Amino acid sequence: MMEPKKKLLMVILNFNNYNATINCVKQMLSYTTIQEETDIVIVDNNSTNDSYNILRKAFLTVKNVILLKTTINGGYSYGNNFGIRYACNKKMYKYIGITNPDVSFNGDIFKPLINTLDTHSELAMISCRNNKYNDFNIKEQAWNIPTSNELWKQHFLLNRDDLTPNTFKIIDTNLIQVELIPGSFFIIDAVIFKKIGYFDENVFMYNEEIILGIKLKKINKKCALLLSEYYLHNHPKISHNEVWKSYKHNFKSIVRKYSYTYASRKYVCQAYYGSNGLFKLKLVNVANKVLLYLKHLISLFKVPKCQFKVERK
Repeated sequence: MMEPKKKLLMVILNFNNYNATINCVKQMLSYTTIQEETDIVIVDNNSTNDSYNILRKAFLTVKNVILLKTTINGGYSYGNNFGIRYACNKKMYKYIGITNPDVSFNGDIFKPLINTLDTHSELAMISCRNNKYNDFNIKEQAWNIPTSNELWKQHFLLNRDDLTPNTFKIIDTNLIQVELIPGSFFIIDAVIFKKIGYFDENVFMYNEEIILGIKLKKINKKCALLLSEYYLHNHPKISHNEVWKSYKHNFKSIVRKYSYTYASRKYVCQAYYGSNGLFKLKLVNVANKVLLYLKHLISLFKVPKCQFKVERK
């Protein structure tokens, strides 16, 4: 028998990042909406450090925090689905929220987001402004679903243009309709999320937003941004010299990350675009690999710019 229904389930995926996860969960727990109407599920995605035990000690006595551990690291989609299915098999929720550990919130933004979903039946999914580096830019907030041509062109590492237009429709004061919302933080209708099969676990990481946008569009459900609220996705800024240092000292990590990006983009092209543009995507992949190794080679000989101080006697 299921427990009584709650308004919101928040799922947070941890991999070797227990400090950020603890900070994020503690911040959420300080808000009335989370205290009274929400369960939080932390999924440790088979971390290679002591994350699970540290998280267990941190939230052992907190009744509305549930800690789970996967036996494999199946990626972003797998880990989030693991937490969603566990919680939804035990209790009914009206909405499901997803947040990255490295997110902080500008107050109790959950209440106005939920209220907006309650009053706009055409909406299935909502988020708010992501003030990245405390600098609001609508081009970084949401995007259109890319066409098959845009899909492969976006993948080219040398391409710095905004290939996918950021068109939006004004629904209400401070509320705009968009097609794609960043996966770092959003809230979605639980029934609709289940209807579209939650996250597609064929994708390890990257491009999950495109898949969700396509699935929701097929059933004529909308996404929106509430511009009166915001959160911060705390990605550190990387300087030009640090980028080159990464190519020199962390090249294997860069290649691995790129491999995940290409694998997910290739799958999306095959599964959701009928393989339209797949040949061009494969050509771009070859060009990207050449470019990656060329950058690595350059980084071995590149000398970062230094500032010299001249002492005056």
